[in-house]
Parts: sequence; C-alpha cells; structure tokens
Amino acid sequence: MTWKIVVALFVGVLLGLVTQAPVNKILPRVLPDSAGVELYELDGTLLDGHAGYVRAQGVGADDVRWVLHPGSLLLGRVSADLEVSMHSRDLDEDNAWLTARVARSLFGNTIVAREIQAAALLSALQEPLKLPYLPVDAVIRLNLDELRVVDMAPERVEGLAYLTQTQWKLGQPVALGDYRIALSTPEDAVVATLSDGDSAKVSIQGKAELSAERAYAVDIQLKPMLDTPASVANQMKALGRTDAQGWYRLRQSGKF
Repeated sequence: MTWKIVVALFVGVLLGLVTQAPVNKILPRVLPDSAGVELYELDGTLLDGHAGYVRAQGVGADDVRWVLHPGSLLLGRVSADLEVSMHSRDLDEDNAWLTARVARSLFGNTIVAREIQAAALLSALQEPLKLPYLPVDAVIRLNLDELRVVDMAPERVEGLAYLTQTQWKLGQPVALGDYRIALSTPEDAVVATLSDGDSAKVSIQGKAELSAERAYAVDIQLKPMLDTPASVANQMKALGRTDAQGWYRLRQSGKF
C-alpha cells in the first residue's frame, strides 16, 4: 500500500504544480498549432485563468474565464467551469454572455458541455455560423441541459432556446414578441422545433434540422395573427402564396 500512497502524493503534487503555473507561460507552449486556437492577454493560472480574447474555428470571444477541475484529469478528461462575455449594446445586460461546465476527453475529440446559459443577438451569429438570411432579428437565449460535440459536429443537444425582443427587419423595424425553440436529437440530427409565445405578433410553427454531416434543412410556416401590424402582414406577402389555412411556407437547405 505504501507505493500507492507515494504515487498518489506524487500525482497530487504534480497536478498542484501544473495547475498553479502561470497560464501565459504554459498554454502557448503546450497548445498545438493544429488546435486552431488563438489566445491573447492571458493571465492567472491554469487552474483559475483568464484570456482577454480567444479565437477558434473562425469565431472570436472576449473576456474568457475558466476554473479548472484538476481531479477530472485522473479520469482522462479536462473539465472546467467557463464564462464568456462579449460586449453588445443591444442586450438588456451589459454583455452577450455564456456560462457552462465543459469537459473534453484527453483521448478523443469529444466535448461535452452542461448547464449552459447564454444570450446573444441572432444577427451577430449569422456570419460566424453561416446561417441563411432571416427577415427577423432577436436576442436568442439558451438554456441547455447538455451539448455533446464530436469532431466539431453536434451529436446531442437537449434544452430550450428563446427568441426575445424579436423584430421584423424588412422595411421599418416592428416588434414581433417572443418565441420558443425546443432543441433535441431524436436520431442522427439536431432538431429545433419552433413555436410562438403569448406575446407573439406572428404565428410560427415548423422545425430546422442539422445532420452529423453539417447539412441543414429548414421548414417553417408563418401566418399573420389578428394583432399582427399591418405593415408586417403586407410585407409577408412577398414570401409567396399562402396555403388553404393562410400559412406562408419557408423552405431552405444547404450545408455549413
């Protein structure tokens, strides 16, 4: 038993030394160029650190903070509580933000995030995520139980997203109320099911799917309501002809 105690003490001391090391001295040396991650303005330690700016996969984030859980290294993964802030004057809060508990396997390309809370402008996500054009803008708020990504492709998503402060962008901006999106992965695709909230000015239903091969398909129906602003109802006619129940149908597919 003595040798096990010695090994445990050695590992404990080694983890302590590594995790308390200055992050600006360690990360630039151990992070491979193939990771495609750029880090700037590093301070703190590996255990409790901060980066002024991070860029990965073509997406940048300001003010990234983390608290590492060193015990997870013994289980073959890196786990940390993560906070990301991005300045945006269009949100109720001072920043667009994200908080989550994130874990990555040391022996594979699997990333699992849980307890995800986030908010950002929908229009700000269109360019980095290569989303198709949408005639609306909104603040999108995420409340996800789990997000599992394998080889940079989403494998499992469970939770809800909310579109608040929604505005119609064609012509003069008009407030459209709030909407709800349920996110799930029933098979090999991420499915987003849309529905309108109590304050909605346009009725919406339908879904969008993202496959493991990063192909997307959008099938959404829109219909004016009794209190839909006249300017919006008139501009919706540009979407084409309605069906027998008065729904406009939007279909689009492609690949990221």
